[in-house]
Amino acid sequence: MKPNDLTILFLTHNKPVLLREALSTMNAYAPHPYSCVVMANGCDQANLDASYRIAKDAGVGFYYSMNKNPLHNIKEFAESLSTKCFCWCHDDVGFVPGNPCFWQHLLAPFDSDMVAATGPVSNASDGYQHYLWVDAPPYVKVHNLHIPLTMWNTSIYKKLGGHDLSMENGMDVDLSIRAHQCGYDLVVARNAYMNHVGGATQESINELKSASDSYWWVQKTGEKMDNDLIKKHGVAVWADYGSRSHETAQTRIFHGYSFNAMSKALSRKPQEFRCVSQLAEETGLDPVQCEFESRRTHQL
Repeated sequence: MKPNDLTILFLTHNKPVLLREALSTMNAYAPHPYSCVVMANGCDQANLDASYRIAKDAGVGFYYSMNKNPLHNIKEFAESLSTKCFCWCHDDVGFVPGNPCFWQHLLAPFDSDMVAATGPVSNASDGYQHYLWVDAPPYVKVHNLHIPLTMWNTSIYKKLGGHDLSMENGMDVDLSIRAHQCGYDLVVARNAYMNHVGGATQESINELKSASDSYWWVQKTGEKMDNDLIKKHGVAVWADYGSRSHETAQTRIFHGYSFNAMSKALSRKPQEFRCVSQLAEETGLDPVQCEFESRRTHQL
């Protein structure tokens, strides 16, 4: 591992507790020699001060922008980067024991000049980026990479022009489409796992107050994204992306893990639930996942 191989950006918005957990688990379970920067996007003063102290205590850099749009800030920051690769990671993640080669697994595919980006697997992702796809090979080419972390070849990102900030929605998807159109590959590193709380980032930035708000925000944003992509790329490209982005219909179950049931359950009054096991029984989800969801929404 060489320091000039990678720059790591942690995106945060008024979530200092999650940021502390992300940085502490990274330092404990996925140590590295790379440059790491906390990117605070449009935080209020109290959370900005807290995030700065957390970054300082973790021994990482700090970058602040008044703009709440993290993709705008990523593009601006990337213009000055000279490392071979860079990645952006949300603050609602946790690195886990037993995966000390996390960063090496993500960097390995970049030995090929035709790999534009890589991503890990997690408990809350689509397709081959979900850890339950147990029979997949160590590295899988995919049509799109999902949160919570995406790593890019810096020169390819710049060559593509970065995120198209003229779009209101779907900028990540648009970037993936343009990478494929130029002949580049997107790769999932199946041996790199990170836990993802899921939804915390969008809830904070968009000031969503409940699981019900989050559900409808996802639906509306999905429709807007489809419209923006069709306007830019046409129906044929959009339809092709849609058919390929989720490798099989079955894999959508992993990310959509009865999200409707969870939203319905968490929209009820908090006092109606007495324990995580009851929530698990209500929704049919794994108790561990329910624990993360209940912590995230503060409903238990």
